[in-house]
Amino acid sequence: MRKYTATLPMLASLLYCGVAHADEGSTKPIIGEKSIIRLSYRTEDTDSDGSRGTSSGHDSILERVVAVLPEGVEYEYDLPPEASKQDRQREWLLPARILRPTTGAARLLNEPELEARLDKWLASAKWTREICGRWIFTWNAFQIVCDPKKALSTVELFNLDAIQPTDGKPITIPRAQAGGIIRQISNGKAGATYEVSFAVDPLEVRKERAEADVAVGSITGKQVSLQTALEEHAKNKVSGTIRISFETDDIGKVWRRITETKLSTTKPDGKTELSERVETVERVAAHTDQ
Repeated sequence: MRKYTATLPMLASLLYCGVAHADEGSTKPIIGEKSIIRLSYRTEDTDSDGSRGTSSGHDSILERVVAVLPEGVEYEYDLPPEASKQDRQREWLLPARILRPTTGAARLLNEPELEARLDKWLASAKWTREICGRWIFTWNAFQIVCDPKKALSTVELFNLDAIQPTDGKPITIPRAQAGGIIRQISNGKAGATYEVSFAVDPLEVRKERAEADVAVGSITGKQVSLQTALEEHAKNKVSGTIRISFETDDIGKVWRRITETKLSTTKPDGKTELSERVETVERVAAHTDQ
């Protein structure tokens, strides 16, 4: 797990997943409760000339409830127990302690600790902060991130409590043209299933793709400005849908969220590209400290 940087696969995750605005869930966490949360994805891309490509991957994070306070819940996020010593040496953003207030945005509580780990991490690589923000290529593409608050957006990818689904509830997500209404599609003793769908916002998709072009250009040495990339993608017609399903347990807590995004892009020459990404976030193991 290398969340101290944004790899191109993770950048793709940010382009294709829909993370909704956080709200308070109906179930109360238990101090000491731990969960392993797994994020996995698979993609398939095809175009009108018959070419096809696929990819997949997964990552995990350990979530622990530190405190339940009047103003919200404090969590600690860390690498999973099986992480190696080398994994921990590479990762300076975790462990991170985050307060999720009853209202308002999440707050990072141990920023000075992360700053100290960042300095140590940069020194071990013989880097200075001048390298911050640059894209480099080793075994993969990485952006050197030096902002401790990046921990907030990193952890948010694994946040299963971002939405507490209820039938008829309106929600909004990034990359959608308008909000959607959650609908319950099944219910049983083991839990319920909910779904919500959206039409994608073509402007947001073009912007994200342009930003990806800038990153790739930085790595390859073929620099491209954001404006030039935006103008190039503006020539393409983009449409698509985002569908999110939620599965809850017998007490109403979300244990799995699946986001399916389908995009169709038609270029000026008439060539059409179809992209499908399915991203699953699920709680795969949990226990409570005694």
